[in-house]
Amino acid sequence: MPLYARSNVRKRSRGCVFVVVGMFALMSCSSSERPATSGRTERPETTVTTEAVIARTFGYQLYTHCGIQWAKIDGSWWRLGPGEAFASVIGNPYEDGTMTVTGSMSAVFTSPAGTVAYEWTGLTDNPAGACL
Repeated sequence: MPLYARSNVRKRSRGCVFVVVGMFALMSCSSSERPATSGRTERPETTVTTEAVIARTFGYQLYTHCGIQWAKIDGSWWRLGPGEAFASVIGNPYEDGTMTVTGSMSAVFTSPAGTVAYEWTGLTDNPAGACL
């Protein structure tokens, strides 16, 4: 092998060594530790974290402290349908149950107390006059 070819091989070898060492250095900087959480408890979130998918049923805590007029799904407010009411006593301040988005503008909340329907309002801010 000519002398100039050996020199190029050595340069390439050194370059590969630097790349490999650099990769190990970067990997050692990452941490697998999870961030500490505060001990503070908050009101449970009552929204879906993904799009409100039609015909999808998910666990839901309906905020009932001031009534059942409003439900928040996927960041937007839904209003209780006309004439809807629970057949029996409900929990306070929450009623545990499931929510099913039955259409683009309709959802149904089901719990041991019964079933009520909600209609999509398109509101993303807190509704006027609502106790939330």
